[in-house]
Amino acid sequence: MPKIDPAARLSGPGRVPNMLPRFRKPAGGDPVLGDGEFTIQRTDVTLPSYSVPFRFSRSYRSGSQMDGPLGVGWDHNYNQRILGKVLYDPQASGFPTTVGDITDTNCDGTVQWQDGQGGLQVFKAGKSWKVEDDLYLPFTGPNPDITLMHVISGNDLSTSYWQLKYADGTIAKFDRGGFLTNITDPVGNGLSIGWERETAPTAPSSDCVSTGFQSRQCAGWLYGLLSPRIGQRRRVEGVTLESGRSVFYLAQHGLEWVV
Repeated sequence: MPKIDPAARLSGPGRVPNMLPRFRKPAGGDPVLGDGEFTIQRTDVTLPSYSVPFRFSRSYRSGSQMDGPLGVGWDHNYNQRILGKVLYDPQASGFPTTVGDITDTNCDGTVQWQDGQGGLQVFKAGKSWKVEDDLYLPFTGPNPDITLMHVISGNDLSTSYWQLKYADGTIAKFDRGGFLTNITDPVGNGLSIGWERETAPTAPSSDCVSTGFQSRQCAGWLYGLLSPRIGQRRRVEGVTLESGRSVFYLAQHGLEWVV
């Protein structure tokens, strides 16, 4: 199995996102920054809520070659991820379709937050795990108003999740694979985000792992895993507000939201 680097999927022929500065608002309304990068942000849809409202905002950065759900250089505010070292078990049921379901800290003690604005922000792990209600590892990042924790609520990483906390008390929660799942206000009300999980092709009866995927059946099955939206290739599927109102994203029709 080749090395899997989630951040690599954001790279392209130009300047990669983790070499870009955090999204900066152009001064004086000029969308061209001092380094020549063209940036623009737009909010297309908002829906009121008594807690966290639905707001669909998109950002474009000419310095990024990320081919996101809205096209090259574009990103949207719910397309947030925690990117790190992908863990997998070759002997687990469903392997390799389960690759990308658990994200851990990189070997250098860092993870990256894909911020939904076309950028990656690096967070560095603290020296030791701490215990309050659960076991957690604190991280520090470039913005002191945003803190990150890796939380284990059970006995192993299968019960883990990631949590970003903002200075105003808003919390963004990410599942064990690093996918944004909830945004809540200080009293716990908010919205939830769903991600695609398509059905992978059925594995052949032969043991492909032990044979190195050399047979025609195994090679065909492995090739078929490259297209479905599984693992780290999933996209945002919908957002549900506290009231129960849902908004679904239909990727096959381009930028189309259905309430």
